Amino acid sequence: MNPLQNLPELNVDRYRQIHKALHGTKSFWEETSHIHHTAMLAMICPGSPSVIGKGIRDTREQVAKGQSIFSATSSSFSYMLSSLLFLTEDSPAAFDAECKRVAPLLRAEKLGKGGANEQVAVMLLRMQQKKQPISSAQIKRFASIFQGIKKYHPFLTNAGDYPSVAVMTGDSASPEQSADASENIYEALGRAGLTKFSALQAAANFLTGSKRSVEETARRFMELKDRFKAEKVSIFQSDYFSLALLCFFDNSSETIVNRVQKIRERLAGLKPGLGKNDSFLIASLLFAYETAQQERSPEKLLVTQQATIIIAISATHINDAAAAAAV
Repeated sequence: MNPLQNLPELNVDRYRQIHKALHGTKSFWEETSHIHHTAMLAMICPGSPSVIGKGIRDTREQVAKGQSIFSATSSSFSYMLSSLLFLTEDSPAAFDAECKRVAPLLRAEKLGKGGANEQVAVMLLRMQQKKQPISSAQIKRFASIFQGIKKYHPFLTNAGDYPSVAVMTGDSASPEQSADASENIYEALGRAGLTKFSALQAAANFLTGSKRSVEETARRFMELKDRFKAEKVSIFQSDYFSLALLCFFDNSSETIVNRVQKIRERLAGLKPGLGKNDSFLIASLLFAYETAQQERSPEKLLVTQQATIIIAISATHINDAAAAAAV
């Protein structure tokens, strides 16, 4: 089945409508930091915005009903997870059972507990299996890629890399080739002047799925960065992953930057409002969804969906840390 069939129009208007539906049904005391990313995850869910908003909230109620692995999750992460479960038509009980089944298999591969990052990785692996049980071969491949990356960066690589490694697990390259490709991209971007730290490693992991060579990937990344800079858009480490996603598209750098900037203008007035960082990443994702649909590219649609999931979990951690610091 073509994943592009029966999709709604993936554009700014739909995002705003879903965002409004989620915000309009929140409780008075409920936090709102999750709404920007929950709405983004829900973009390709079938149905009207009001149906999607209700479906996500109903799913969250199921998540809250004693599913043990979810008991320690934050409110913002539970909304993100509920959006994914609603999108994939998965049940909280079935996902809970799979997380519990997979956990000891990961520990047997000497992988540390990953909390929310581990749950997201299980979700991504489960999506690759079309909700069938994650195979032992998948687990071993996942572990081999992770350990291969950790070989290069033993103090940098941690459970925060689980989601991007889960995406890499679905590629055809060998675990050694995947880890080497990530390291080569990481080093090439570092030589180009980018800050070599965890944000760059996450971007490099994701860029291993690009069909470009290492040199072409680094050149494309820097070309986009410089084009945004020319438009007075500062690119921070938190934006590296968004730029990595944009590298999967063949439009000219000028076209990409102009369209992302126009989308940012159209996102003005959202309630709750978007900060500068969220504005850039949400606009980048919307550009990617619009373009993947216009090009009728299932591959680019999948890449964008994977990026949305990884960006959402990263943003959830940032928002939760900020909330904890404010207490």
